[in-house]
Parts: sequence; C-alpha cells; structure tokens
Amino acid sequence: MFTIKTFSNLPTPHNILIFNKLFLLLMIGIFFISPLYLQAQCVVQPTTLLGSTSFDGDDFIGQTFTSCANGEIVRVRLTGGGFSCCLSQAGTYELYIAEEPGEGNSIPTNAVATLVFPVELTSGQQIEFDLSIPFPVKNDGTIYRFVVDNLDGDTNAMGATSSSLSNYPGGNFVSSTHSYNSNGDLDFTVTVQPYPPTVPTLSQWGLIVLCLFFMICGVLALIQKESVLKKEN
Repeated sequence: MFTIKTFSNLPTPHNILIFNKLFLLLMIGIFFISPLYLQAQCVVQPTTLLGSTSFDGDDFIGQTFTSCANGEIVRVRLTGGGFSCCLSQAGTYELYIAEEPGEGNSIPTNAVATLVFPVELTSGQQIEFDLSIPFPVKNDGTIYRFVVDNLDGDTNAMGATSSSLSNYPGGNFVSSTHSYNSNGDLDFTVTVQPYPPTVPTLSQWGLIVLCLFFMICGVLALIQKESVLKKEN
C-alpha cells in the first residue's frame, strides 16, 4: 500500500505572520536589554589655534591633556609642521601615553601605536595614530601626556603645528626637555571611546536562554492554533 503524503504541515500564511511577529518581538527585546556598546566617541582638542604657527624641530614632542570621558583612547592626531630646516623627517614614529609624571620628568617609552613615513612630511600633514593597544583614561581631572618620537631622525626629527598662544586649559605643550611651553599648545586631537554605561544587562547565556524562550513560545502558539483549527473543522 502506498502512503500519500500531504502538504498540510507546510507553513501557512497565518503561521508565517506569527513567526514574523515573534521575530520582531525578539529583536525589540534584544535592543532594549542588550548593553549599549555603541557609545559616541568624544574628542579632546584645543578650541581653536590662536595665532597658529609652526614649531621648530626637536627630538620629540608631546602634549598634556585631560580626558573627556571614562574610557579608552583609540586615536591620537597631530599636525606636522616645522620650518624649512626642521620639517618632520622620514622614519618610524612611535606614540607613548602615560599619566603625567610632572614637568621635567619623562614617561615610559612603551609604544601604543607606530607609523612609518618613507619620505619627509610636508608642512601641515596630518599624523594620525590608531592605537593597537587602547589606553584607559578617566574623566576625573587626571592629567595624561602623549609623546611622539621619530626613532630614525636626528635631533631636529620632529616638527609640528602649534598655537602661538596657549588656549587649551587642560594641558601644556611638552618639549624634548620634558618642560612645559606655556605660550602654546599642539594642534592635536585625542579620541576617546567611552565605556558602556553600567546598566543591568543580560549576559550572552542570558540572551541565548531568552531566544530559546521566545522559540518555545512560538512553537506553543503554533500548536495551539493548529489544535483550534482542527476542532473548528
């Protein structure tokens, strides 16, 4: 005897509609329950470069600053400069960041980012470091310092654009002697990725359990609907 299979178990338009509603409900639940990881980045920088000028070449250059959020530094940018004798030279540029140890003191030379420029930089060229090792910072008044060093250049290896007037209240330009220049600041930006807010969230296992719960609810709803239709027929 041959068994004729029917297609009664195929999804009906009504079942598809139920699945669509459950999927939408699941997405809404995940959106509101999941942690808000996509926080807007904030940027530390001088408000304006008053009397913009070019800084003479030096062994390395730095700037002290305060953070705009509790989070991690992900990018540091400064503008190359210098006079015709002292443009930023070709070479390997390393970026160092640490809490400010005080004027006259150096910071550890543990590179958090590296750039290689095969040719001499032009005046005004952007030097942008994307940190391979994000540096944690706090928005509590702590002062930090970043330093950029050209490992392959001579004593005039670094030039940068700075302001002729100090207009950034959160820090100071730092020369290769680790002294502050109170008459100007670097043309720089420090990009900080804030930490996620400390709100109640579900763990990954919690989200998996939530998904299974919605799936079970969906299956039960379909079974109940099929049962009602059979009774009506």
